[in-house]
Amino acid sequence: MKECKKLIKNKHFIAEDYFDNEILKDFLYIKNILTKYTKKAYIVGGTCRDFYLNRKTKDIDIEVYNIDVDIFHKIMQDIGANGVGKLFFVYKYKNNIDISLPRKDSKTQNKHNGFESF
Repeated sequence: MKECKKLIKNKHFIAEDYFDNEILKDFLYIKNILTKYTKKAYIVGGTCRDFYLNRKTKDIDIEVYNIDVDIFHKIMQDIGANGVGKLFFVYKYKNNIDISLPRKDSKTQNKHNGFESF
């Protein structure tokens, strides 16, 4: 994932090659809002997979860092994003962008699913 984050920020990345017009328009809208509050937000998840497979993505996952939690929730409310999830809370903007704060995990067992999220 770290590599994807770097590539997405790379000046040679051409968004039109990976996002259709509707997703690109929504992405740029969200990006313009978030950059007023933080300089650290990354495209993550399936979007990175699609990038490496050289195919257009159907949705975008954004993880936002270095932002006050209350401000983040207010921004999401202002843009009309709907929050979903109990264990890991994600905001959905329209049907194609998921926006979240980073999840924090704590290892509770030696199993692959032995984590507690908070």
